Amino acid sequence: IGREGINEVLKDSGVESSVEDAYESGLDFSSEATAERIVSFSTQFLGSYREQNPEMSEEESLTSFVDIISGGIEQGFSEAKDILGSLKVLEGDTASDIDKTYELVQEGLQSFVDSFSDAE
Repeated sequence: IGREGINEVLKDSGVESSVEDAYESGLDFSSEATAERIVSFSTQFLGSYREQNPEMSEEESLTSFVDIISGGIEQGFSEAKDILGSLKVLEGDTASDIDKTYELVQEGLQSFVDSFSDAE
């Protein structure tokens, strides 16, 4: 199944966009850019998390927050692999790109945590 197959699945799911629309948007789909978007989006909520959990120390809230977002990231990657596997497109470059993106996300999360250690 190629991009036509993915487009058909998207359409059947009620999604009006296509693979081509995503590429034409100019969005950078490299592993590096994708990992940066994932890390940036998920880590932006630390302040809100700390406000909702004022009883936690800064270190406790950081550890707890990263555990929560890491779980969500793990689930997201697992679901993406399942979907792409069922579409028969999880092979070759696609599989290695996903693995590389996952590794870069893990590095990004560690850098996020380290940035708080460096600040103290």
